[in-house]
Amino acid sequence: MKQDNIILLIVLLASAGCVSLGRVGLNDEPMSIIAIPEKWGSTAIKEYVTLQLPYGIIVSNADTNSAPSYYLFSRSRRTILKTHDVDVFLAEVDKLPDGVTIDMVSKCTVPFYTQYGVNIDEQYKKISALLERKRFRLVSCLGDDEKHASFCYCETGFIILDKPRQSAQSPAGDVLKVTPEE
Repeated sequence: MKQDNIILLIVLLASAGCVSLGRVGLNDEPMSIIAIPEKWGSTAIKEYVTLQLPYGIIVSNADTNSAPSYYLFSRSRRTILKTHDVDVFLAEVDKLPDGVTIDMVSKCTVPFYTQYGVNIDEQYKKISALLERKRFRLVSCLGDDEKHASFCYCETGFIILDKPRQSAQSPAGDVLKVTPEE
């Protein structure tokens, strides 16, 4: 009888863990964050890159013709923040719970943050200090976590979404009314 109670306790604890994970949104479907067009310059979408970890960020200074862009993606809240103001970005990132996992979304070839882009060394120092202070678990490659959002766009370009799609399960073939950033 005592062994049955121990087994029941283990089952209850395991179930409670699953329920609490669901409440914070970790069991939610992935969130589309980047659209990959069918070909360069097209707004017809071939596929989407999805965020599978709780949060994701992109700091992009690669486009020397525009101000740097800062993105914060929240999978559980289904929100996307896009700003050119580093202080707005930092304030939102600072609201995240200490120690959470953040995906440093990456792409092939030239990274989003590059030494060849607009100089944002001072802004990047502020971002790095905040990430360190909050003790976030940063994922920047598949070796860190198999759920890392990484993609190749050489054949087609890409579009960073500035608002969430209704469902990540929607078929490709969507048409966006924006132009690719690169």
